[in-house]
Amino acid sequence: MKEWAEHQFELEKYKTGFSTELVAGATTFATMAYVLAVVPGMMKGAGLSPGAVLTAMVLMIFITTMAMAFYTNRPFVLAPGLGSVAIFSITMVQLQQIPVEIAAGLVFLSGLLFLAVTLLGIRDAVVSVIPRGIKISISAGVGLFIAAIGLRNAHIIAADAKKTALSFGDLSQPAVWTAAAGMILLLVLQSRHVKGGALLAILGGTLLGIPLGVTHFPQTFFSVPEGVGSIFMRFDIMGALSLQYVPYLFAFFLPDFFSSLGTALGVGGRAGFLDSNGDLPGLHKIFLVDSLAAMVGSFLTIPVLITYLESSAGVESGGRTGLTAADDAGLFLLVLAVTPLPLN
Repeated sequence: MKEWAEHQFELEKYKTGFSTELVAGATTFATMAYVLAVVPGMMKGAGLSPGAVLTAMVLMIFITTMAMAFYTNRPFVLAPGLGSVAIFSITMVQLQQIPVEIAAGLVFLSGLLFLAVTLLGIRDAVVSVIPRGIKISISAGVGLFIAAIGLRNAHIIAADAKKTALSFGDLSQPAVWTAAAGMILLLVLQSRHVKGGALLAILGGTLLGIPLGVTHFPQTFFSVPEGVGSIFMRFDIMGALSLQYVPYLFAFFLPDFFSSLGTALGVGGRAGFLDSNGDLPGLHKIFLVDSLAAMVGSFLTIPVLITYLESSAGVESGGRTGLTAADDAGLFLLVLAVTPLPLN
């Protein structure tokens, strides 16, 4: 198994090792595991069963991330973009009363549009006009954005009442102290070049959160996952072709296109993949997987699947190949055995 993986993913070429890639995959999984609870909860507002959404989402993450791993050999993971989930569930279904079938149909069409843009070379034209300095600086922006997300989720920073500026949150909350302890542990481990330091810091913070009431556990851990029959093939592509839905089509397409581009260049820059012009070799393959993922996900009523920014966590832990992504995909699949945990 180890020898096969080393050959398949060219570990020696990318100067990485089998154990390093596995730790990197686990780190990425731990960093983005929040989607397992957030996405089903958001889609519940659209009238969909959280259990069915969780099962469908895990299956889609596994299939599309495996495709990314073996077709591109890059450590990138795919999952539903939270922006597209919000547009799908809140803006379209709940506020505008647009049928779920139409929303899912638009997800399919946005993926089809992304695929056309990739195959026709329009994507290459867009990438070519971006200055090299901006391409390289994207990696710094990725790091700052992830840091901001972490600080917000830990309640260390918060938006003001008008959501026009940031300020400190309630620093007396247990979540803040848990996050602070985790960050200090991470800095110590990173300064000592401990392999898997990010994963160890996440685990340490999780354990610390138990007595502080931040980490919660369900009454039961194991359960048979809910079926996806209620959301399978629940889309109306012909109905979604109506001109009145064009703005929503681009609301799905544009964030997917530029988010995937920014993530690929930013994370690729952190991994040292960019060439002398600041371009990422094999970007065409990444976009193909990304576009097809959006189309396939719509078959199970899953909002647009995108290349996730949190892939950078695995890269920072030493992940350089598709083995990191494959490991992450396998860990997501294992969640089907413990569905009560994220649905708690």
